[in-house]
Amino acid sequence: MAAKEGGPDPDMNATLRTAIKNAKSQNMPKDNIESAIKRATAKDAEAYSEMNYEGKGPHGVLVFVECATDNPTRTVANVKSYFNKAGGGVVANGSLEYMFNRKSVFEIDKTEEHDIEELELELIDAGLEEIEEEEGKIFVYGEYTAFGSISAALENLGVDVTKSNLQRLPTQPVEFNEEQLNEIEKMLDKIEDDDDIQQVFTNIA
Repeated sequence: MAAKEGGPDPDMNATLRTAIKNAKSQNMPKDNIESAIKRATAKDAEAYSEMNYEGKGPHGVLVFVECATDNPTRTVANVKSYFNKAGGGVVANGSLEYMFNRKSVFEIDKTEEHDIEELELELIDAGLEEIEEEEGKIFVYGEYTAFGSISAALENLGVDVTKSNLQRLPTQPVEFNEEQLNEIEKMLDKIEDDDDIQQVFTNIA
């Protein structure tokens, strides 16, 4: 999708540059990345569109699904079946959107050179809202509209970002017990295994 919208050259397309970095952080083979970019410049790439679905799964878990598909009829049928088989269902678009805040999220491997307070000062003008350290990683959060400016600021500072994307963070996270989580995870695994699915967000705490 990034290559289709901004062109196949990562040097000229910051969104594609980010997508490649994210793919590499998930150990995606170089050949897979290159073939995805080639597909974007093919004639049938025009048929791809982005769609979102919202649903409720087992134990009332709220799920927001982002898709990119060349066949919306197939995608909606598949997404509905994942929810229905798990005892849940898809709800009208917009029903759950207010239950999530859309944020820009950047993940950085913490090194001796990183000073969180210094980073915070450097990034505030770029749209930083929050910065935190957790298990040897630094997480930078900002409004989703600030993704480009924060990304550029980190690049200018020479900070190596491991992973960056737009996420939907739950406004009211809910705790589930282990048994409930097992059931929820079974449904989420099926959704995430679908090639049309880009990202899946939930209100799990």
